[in-house]
Formats: sequence, structure tokens, C-alpha cells
Amino acid sequence: PVARATPAELARYQVLVLPNLVCISDELANNLREYVADGGRLIATYLTSLKDEQGEARDDYALADVFGAGFQAVDPTYAANAYGSYLNRRESPLWESLPDTLLALAPPLVRAEAAGEVLATHVLPACVLGEESWVNWWSPPPAQDSGLPAVVRNRYGAGECLWFGFDVCGMSAAMTSAFGYRVAFPYLRELLTGALELLTPQPPVRLHTLTPRAVGVTYFRRGDQLLVHLLNHGVSPLLGDVVPVRPGRLALRESFFPAQSAKLVYPCEQELCLERDGGEITIALPELELHQIVQIG
Repeated sequence: PVARATPAELARYQVLVLPNLVCISDELANNLREYVADGGRLIATYLTSLKDEQGEARDDYALADVFGAGFQAVDPTYAANAYGSYLNRRESPLWESLPDTLLALAPPLVRAEAAGEVLATHVLPACVLGEESWVNWWSPPPAQDSGLPAVVRNRYGAGECLWFGFDVCGMSAAMTSAFGYRVAFPYLRELLTGALELLTPQPPVRLHTLTPRAVGVTYFRRGDQLLVHLLNHGVSPLLGDVVPVRPGRLALRESFFPAQSAKLVYPCEQELCLERDGGEITIALPELELHQIVQIG
């Protein structure tokens, strides 16, 4: 568990994600600080590190210097609204896969002071929903930009951190507020993928696909082999019908895994071609029906 991880154990990972990990000890905070200073990458959300391991509140994030964001308060003003704020984005590769609009966020928002690079700010709703104020059909529209930082990128030592001032993962599920129904945030995959791409522009292994929502992929390294399991996610929404998809191509950083061969081992056996270019190895994948396993050696 990350709560007991030593600096040496943390150093095994290119990126660590702390999804609203509110309670952490001073020791863990120091280990995480050392991890980032030594070149690690950190993604942290919402109230991460605001309390100690006993649940006692701190005046500020234990990792405020790493986040590049200092905690001021949780603002419950728009807690009854379906949308607590809207995300006004500044130019950054983080947003390339997301639609060009003000993205709605679930309340409450965190008021913070940024020391790092602000990648987005909060736009507040036009009004607060209540017993005597309401908006027909839907949530209040956005009003003026508050200037409050919502996403901050901060370089710390040899590493960097991406801080989200809202509950990114908590917004993945729909819920009911006092005066509205909060729709689940529909772009969680694109947002987290963009965050990983921003912090690790050259990952050791990656699937390049034109159908990211239809293809699931998991990687397993076992000795001198790399196993890749691909799954057709289209089966569930199609109620069991199997429509084959083209999964795309695998890309390996040769310094990470100097592959010499690749073959499909399930559901049938098929040799696959490797192409090398500038330290990268690519493998074109065959059509995916239900699921398949690729063995790289």
C-alpha cells in the first residue's frame, strides 16, 4: 500500500495517482516529496494530504509545495446545484482529447492559491439553487470566471505534479443533489489519459487506437516476456453482440523492452511483425473479436 511505501518502493513507478487521498502521515508526505524531487510524477486530487493519518485536519495540504497549490477552504456555496462550477481551460496539451466547451464539475469546489502553472480556473454558476430560486429544465448556466485555480501543474525538483482542485474520480458516478441531478462526468477517461500523457509523453508501452472506448488493454511483465491482454468493451453495451474492432498498434520503448518477437497466442496463434524506428518498436494488432493475448519476447 502507498501508505507504507518507502522512497525506494515509490521510485519503481513513473507516475503515482492519489485520488482524494485525504489522510496521509508526515512520513508518507516526506516520502512522496522525495519521490517527486528525484524525478517522479504525481497526480493528486481534491483534498489529498489535508489531514494526518489520524484524521486531524491540517491548515494546509501537507504537500502544498509539491502541488503548487495552497489550500484555503472548501466552498459549499453551490453544494445544492447539480453543477458547482465550470472548468475554464487554458492552453495545454492536457485538454486535446476533450470537447471545446466549459466542462461541468460537481460541487463543492476548493478555494486555493496557486504557486504553479494554472491550467484551468473555476467559472461559477449564475445563481445558487434553493427553495426560492431555481432554473427551469437544468442547472444554472455559467457566469463569470472566478479566477480560482482548478488545475495546477507544478515542477518540483526533477519531477512534477498535476493537482486537480475537484474530486475527479468522485465525479465518475451520477448522484442526486438537493435541487438537481448530477450527471456523471463523461470525460474521465480522456482527462486522466491527458494527464498521463502530459506527465509521461513517452511511456514505455502504449496502445495507439482509434477506438479507445471499445478496447481495453492490460500489460503484464513476466521475466523476459511482456504479455498484453486486449478486451472488446463493445460487447456489454451491445447486449452480448460481438462486433469485431481494429485495436490499433502497440508501441514499445526499446530501452524499456528490446523486443525480438511478437505473436498472438490466444484465441489462436499468429506471428506478428515488429517495426523499429528511432528507439521505438511498433506491432500492428489483428482484428479483435472478444479478447486476445499477445506475447512479446
